Amino acid sequence: MPNKRISSGGIKIARPGHDVDTAGPGNILFDSSFPAAKIRYTGVLTVGDYSGYMDDRYRRAIYTFPQSFAHLPIVFAASQNSDGSSDQGGFYKNAIPLSPGTARYLPLYTIDIYRDRFELYVLRYRISSSSSWQGLPADNWKFWVLSHPVA
Repeated sequence: MPNKRISSGGIKIARPGHDVDTAGPGNILFDSSFPAAKIRYTGVLTVGDYSGYMDDRYRRAIYTFPQSFAHLPIVFAASQNSDGSSDQGGFYKNAIPLSPGTARYLPLYTIDIYRDRFELYVLRYRISSSSSWQGLPADNWKFWVLSHPVA
């Protein structure tokens, strides 16, 4: 009962104790014939002021895909800060006090994804729960757009 097979059809590996030729999808560790997400576009966007909904809290950048996707792609973004650091988590020092002892958390950034573009919105200011300004988020944001199979 082999758990690995290399052939002209590709590579297939089953979990130990399972036959590679009869194992169900849950017991296959790797199958080169399975489609995977692929990086289609990558680059750097610079966010700026705009006029529209939430323009008092966020700055925006839009990237239009050279070719529309049949299904929504996956988009990741990370800031490129001048000190060499990067913001990648959605919530980072964004507590905006509503009244003493309470805070509202807004995302540092959000990405609206469409088949023909994505829109990156970045919070104008970082604010701590003590109402002190923590500075401006980065202007430049690296992005990755991945296409993926749909089941």
